[in-house]
Amino acid sequence: MNPGALYAALRSQPLDARAWAALARIYIARGAAWQARYATQMVIRLDASVGADASAAMAARPDLLEVPVVQQVLARRDHPQAQDFLDALERDHARAQGDGDWLNALYRCRLYEMTGRPAQAAQALNEASRLEVIPGESAHWVGVWTLQAGDAARAVDVLRALAERRPPRYGSKMYLGLALFALGQTAQAELAFQEAAQSPSPQFLDLLASKVLPLNYWQEAISIRRRITELQPDKVSAWADLAMLQAESWKLSDAQQTLERARMLAPGDPQLATAARRITGRVRDPDEAFQYVLYEYQKALPLSRMTSVVAMSGLYASDISAEELQALHRRLAVPIEADLGASATPYAHFEQRLDLARRLRIGYITGDLFRQHPVNLFMLPVLERHDRARHDIHIFYTGHFCDEYTRRARAAATRWHDADTWTDDELRERILAEEIDILVDLSGHTSGHRLGVMVLRAAPVQVSYLGYPHSTGLSAVDWLIGDPVVSPFGHAALYTEGLALLPHSVFCWAPVDPYPVPPPRPADAPLVLGSFNNAIKLGRKTFALWSRVLHALPQATLLIKAPGGDDPLLQERLRKGFAAQGVDAARIVFRGPSALEDMMAEYGDMDIALDPLPYNGGTTSLQALWMGVPLVTRCGDNFVGRMSSSFLKTLGQDGWVAEDDDAFVRIVCELAADIATVRQGREAQRRRMMASPLCDIGRFTADLEKLYADMWSAAASPDKPLSPWLRRPEAATHTATLCGPRAESAQA
Repeated sequence: MNPGALYAALRSQPLDARAWAALARIYIARGAAWQARYATQMVIRLDASVGADASAAMAARPDLLEVPVVQQVLARRDHPQAQDFLDALERDHARAQGDGDWLNALYRCRLYEMTGRPAQAAQALNEASRLEVIPGESAHWVGVWTLQAGDAARAVDVLRALAERRPPRYGSKMYLGLALFALGQTAQAELAFQEAAQSPSPQFLDLLASKVLPLNYWQEAISIRRRITELQPDKVSAWADLAMLQAESWKLSDAQQTLERARMLAPGDPQLATAARRITGRVRDPDEAFQYVLYEYQKALPLSRMTSVVAMSGLYASDISAEELQALHRRLAVPIEADLGASATPYAHFEQRLDLARRLRIGYITGDLFRQHPVNLFMLPVLERHDRARHDIHIFYTGHFCDEYTRRARAAATRWHDADTWTDDELRERILAEEIDILVDLSGHTSGHRLGVMVLRAAPVQVSYLGYPHSTGLSAVDWLIGDPVVSPFGHAALYTEGLALLPHSVFCWAPVDPYPVPPPRPADAPLVLGSFNNAIKLGRKTFALWSRVLHALPQATLLIKAPGGDDPLLQERLRKGFAAQGVDAARIVFRGPSALEDMMAEYGDMDIALDPLPYNGGTTSLQALWMGVPLVTRCGDNFVGRMSSSFLKTLGQDGWVAEDDDAFVRIVCELAADIATVRQGREAQRRRMMASPLCDIGRFTADLEKLYADMWSAAASPDKPLSPWLRRPEAATHTATLCGPRAESAQA
């Protein structure tokens, strides 16, 4: 029996597992890897017992398993093997003499599009539509692949007609929503998502929740997961997934209630234990959290994502020194480099283009160019000001979130690469093909990072910047961008990377949206100290230091605004932390998250901002200063504890930087003693900030480009003296000096 006869039978019974199994056998015998995979997956989905035989047959053909999966090829704008795959499909089609192979026609359609043959693509799509088992399935897949390849407008054209079909095609509605969202048509996108959420299939709703969540539709994703529990009230995993999402959204009390409901079904289910750990992790003290993830890492594979979880958790821990934290990062990095090192691109591959006269190609790897993400807030203004006459700017976007800021970043790039579906090897190969000179990782060990690409070596100069305020621990990263305060040369032993220092602050505040300065607080208003930092930064050292301030200023209240700040479970942890220091819980005011513009306005409700330690505020520190709130910081002994010191020194407010705990308390009290002047000084602080290098985005971008040129010069002429703003990696002894004068710090 040929595929055409089986497809004809499936058109009347599309859920016939045995017919799909017969198709799988034909495709396997023919060596048609993509079709064989698709048919085998259909069998497994429809009937596990029948699917076992199909899986075994596929497993017996390693030559088929070595072929890249169809999504890795067709969901891209182009692919180096696209023509080869098309040639193979055309040969197979010719041999079969029109045997009605739907999948062959579908795959040819997409490959014709990718290789620039629209007429043949249209002809193949007509053929596929005539042969398809489920009406609209061919156009659906073309729309999905087109969207994933970055052509949202074309995807909307393809998917819009499918969304009106009856019976409803919920999957087409979902992808239509994603395409509309990518185009900025959010109202229409939300309507498409609402229609997709009417699906009666729990499996599809699970997919829908996973798609809308990265678009920041937290409440909608929670509602979808609630509906899954209504459709499957006895399925433990449905309840566990809901609890996990609620915990991730900082709805901790709701998550706890969901977990208790699930425990009634299966008290000892390991899925519930995972959800319980997630809830506990959200409310755990940062020192306890670090010890916990370190314990979990020791039970996991050394190459697991737990590596980065441990690294990141260490930044918040109070009981680990700067030297110990660097040793931890290096220890975590060694297994990764040992595993991937043999596959790394030899440096000799780049030597022929190490030319000082070359027009530099700068590549940024990030998945975080959206909304309120700090990488977006700091990087978008730079991307929009890069000197295009001297640089080509490539962005390798590894995220799937897209909004107006993402579109602005795309417009600012010389070339944009949608890389979220690419493996590390594929991403490395594309970067090599584009001949990127300086590759800048903007993630470090944060969620969704692609540090494996750096280890595989994709460019002659590789840099860590912005997203991670610490050494990555990877020797494959050549430079870390800092400044003379956050990473003075005297701290070189704390970094595996070489140090590349900007002359002013490591970050530049150039807000992408307008935020008016709040009016002065009334003269008779009570004194309010505040922090809008993430609660994970509030641990033992912060409780102790801030409590000393509260004891010294008994008339003051403390405003804490954070994700989860409105949740009773998190509030309980924070109240206990202050209570242990003798602070009355009534003096602590909590607020939960809000839209960015609302949050910025809320800075008008505080008088003095307190910086946490050992992990300072970054974005929140600059936001407070921008909104006219004085910030007091305690300078720490590594990058994360020195960020606010850098901002304040650049602003010329060295007097708000404390060298020790006593000085911190004294500075806050001095500001409180002249609170009338502080309250009237918001506009003046905004003007001072605008006039300082801290907000001079043009100068900052030029300084950054000069630093890139220095790095390139160091690579092209390794025997010449380095720029005074560069220091190669070394095993120097960490100096005891913390926050000396800027000029001395830079050359320490």
